[in-house]
Amino acid sequence: LVEVQDTVKLGSAHVHRIKVLSGELRVSDNVDAEVSSDARQATALNHSATHLLHAALRSILGTHVNQRGSRVQPERLRFDFSHFEAVTAAEIRRIETLVNNQIRNNSVITTDIMKIEDAKSAGALALFGEKYSEEVRVLTMGDGFSAELCGGTHADRTGDIGLFRILSEQGVASGVRRIEAVTGEMAMQDIQELDDAVGAIGRVLKVERSGYVDRLKVLMDDNRKLEKQVSQLNAKIASGEGQDVLASVLSIGDVHLLVKQLTGTDPKSLPDA
Repeated sequence: LVEVQDTVKLGSAHVHRIKVLSGELRVSDNVDAEVSSDARQATALNHSATHLLHAALRSILGTHVNQRGSRVQPERLRFDFSHFEAVTAAEIRRIETLVNNQIRNNSVITTDIMKIEDAKSAGALALFGEKYSEEVRVLTMGDGFSAELCGGTHADRTGDIGLFRILSEQGVASGVRRIEAVTGEMAMQDIQELDDAVGAIGRVLKVERSGYVDRLKVLMDDNRKLEKQVSQLNAKIASGEGQDVLASVLSIGDVHLLVKQLTGTDPKSLPDA
């Protein structure tokens, strides 16, 4: 029994990277391949989501955006793209909203086999540096919202994706940004985990969600005031205010020495003493 952990393309061949779970596997052995339907479906949903994400990025950020890498797994998706600066929080929200709008439209995802030049003339996106045969498979979704050359597995309709949620955005190289996201059940799980965390914060702050920001502002302001008071008290302790300093002076010959032991004093306050 073996588990296929990855598939890579070497020339015209597709090579499986496997892990032997039990028994042995020898060269020339015949094997029966069985697809995990759950993993395949989850991967297909994430793959279709990358196409919608690509189109949304070009719509929001500009047509200079092009795919620079992608990794699609059952649990999540990763998409690298060309862009000259970090994507703002407002842009992330617009991109996420646009993708989810396309998902809710529940349009049919169509595939067409056509000549490469005809596909490009029709506006289908091709990956930079990728080599294509004379006939290509064009995948279209959102009634033309996204059209790309692609030979991978996909959902039947955009609505099958269910929900799209961006987890992170970061730079990975000069002029290349990376977005990681989840869809469907994993997106719901992320929302539920965030909801649990927000609920826990509310119980600590003892306020409703609508009052979180105001309450945090008050706490931060109070904390700054307390830090200032502590600093002032430490300075007073360090300076010996309220104590009989002269009584602590030691005379060693012609030298007068004052030694004080300070406990609980912030060293930062000593220069002000």
